[in-house]
Amino acid sequence: MANALEIPEIRLRIGLFLASCELAACTRVSRSWNDTFTVLLWRVCSVISHSSRNPTLEALNKHADQIRDLRYYGHINHGYFSPECSRLASLTVDGDWTLALESSIEVSVKLSHLIQKNQSTLTHFQFGDHHAFLSAIIWNAMAACPNIEFIQLRHSLVNQRDMEAFWEACSKVETLHLICPALFSLRFGFKTGLTTRVPVLLPKLRHLKMEGIDGISNVEQLQVVMRAPNLCSLDWTAAMDPESPQFPQDAYQEMMSTRACPQLKDLAISEIFMSDDNIALALNAMTTAEGLRLGWCGFAENGFRSLIPRHSKTIRVLELAQAYDMTSAMVQEILCSCPLLEVVRLDRIQGTELVQFEQGEAAFDPKNGDVPKATVGRDWVCLGLKSLSMSFDLSASNSDATRDHIASDISTDDEDPRRKQYELEQYHAFRQISRLSRLETLDFGDMNTGRPKPAAQNLDLRLRERGGGLQALASLRKLKLLRFFYTSQELGEEEIDWMVDHWPRFYMLLGYLHPDGERDRELRDYFRRRRNPANAFSVRSLI
Repeated sequence: MANALEIPEIRLRIGLFLASCELAACTRVSRSWNDTFTVLLWRVCSVISHSSRNPTLEALNKHADQIRDLRYYGHINHGYFSPECSRLASLTVDGDWTLALESSIEVSVKLSHLIQKNQSTLTHFQFGDHHAFLSAIIWNAMAACPNIEFIQLRHSLVNQRDMEAFWEACSKVETLHLICPALFSLRFGFKTGLTTRVPVLLPKLRHLKMEGIDGISNVEQLQVVMRAPNLCSLDWTAAMDPESPQFPQDAYQEMMSTRACPQLKDLAISEIFMSDDNIALALNAMTTAEGLRLGWCGFAENGFRSLIPRHSKTIRVLELAQAYDMTSAMVQEILCSCPLLEVVRLDRIQGTELVQFEQGEAAFDPKNGDVPKATVGRDWVCLGLKSLSMSFDLSASNSDATRDHIASDISTDDEDPRRKQYELEQYHAFRQISRLSRLETLDFGDMNTGRPKPAAQNLDLRLRERGGGLQALASLRKLKLLRFFYTSQELGEEEIDWMVDHWPRFYMLLGYLHPDGERDRELRDYFRRRRNPANAFSVRSLI
């Protein structure tokens, strides 16, 4: 029987999982191995400034037909911009004054020639170079690529005279990322007045990311969005616009009320306040909402009614961490109504949403698994969650006026109703989390306050025999990261041993492990020694 490694297809499949240095070693085994692994070795080629491992220009041209992904990093020799590649699918220029004024014409011409030689195969183009102008010859070459799908422009400039060529290139792509560029005019295709009908500018665009764009106002940026009728996802970080620092209300209302983007499913807006009414307007304009990620926002009753039940069966990502008007009851209803949720980032949930202790019941001992009769909240249905971030307010009284002080008054007496309420709430909080077997990230820290909360106000991560509920999380076999900033924990080596033994993928522990600083450092050093060395490299604690 022939050795499996003698079959080129098997070697090729194995090579997809090897690093560059391993591929290079494989090319030296035999001629047949060289033929197989050289193709993979040169598939992605990076040229990095001041690197001793860069290929020579001769080697680059020799293997040019095998390169599919060509990447330039830093200020590099301009000769590298003239390889004989003719089958590129992706071109990345992440420069450092690569297009400085004295060389911009030369490099622009070489880049445009490289793009033209790969017009039929090029699908991805990424350019990032501080203070660099990309001239019209590059954008014209890009617009002539029939299969271009993705353009990213980062920290670069587009001059007014080149704007028409720039937007013409953008009109060909499905994904456009504009990250902190300077666009000096939107003159191509834009007319005064939001109600003016203009030709479609971006007919193929489905995914748009705009972050910190300089040179055009937030209103004009929304005009760009309105020119993409097939847009599915919008990730917008508004610019700090001194002329219009407030939310561009009129432009936004027109965009949503006229359903300028009827296929929009994923909306992310940050660096500008979104009111409850504007959130509701967006959700009502969406036929199907799959993602909603907002920074500082006023999500409240109107937004909630527009989200649930209209989008409860389709929403997958919901991040509203700074929605201070969202109630705990809304949080519980979302978790109980949205089965497809994978990423959740909300403010807080009160323990009384999970369970309400009946005062007449006798004390119970959670160490033995005893559970008294109580009014138990509905089970969460989002069992596919991969990331959960929200604070748990556990106490007999969860009012804002008392929640920062109530824990210090809770007696250790098992007959104290507040103690029983807290223990019952914690039991059911851990029970709900334990059902999320696909969870990779768990964050129950208080994200919206800078002061630690008493231990009785949040989950206690100690082992059950020490008063916590850690053992309930044994089902989280995929957990990688645990974060609990601004909670008071008092962990020990036994808790760390338990985590490492029960969570095979676990690598990051963020938060104070112990209130004593010296003891906290000892425990973090212990975790570094105990965890799987194949996992990530550091443990942090908030200073």
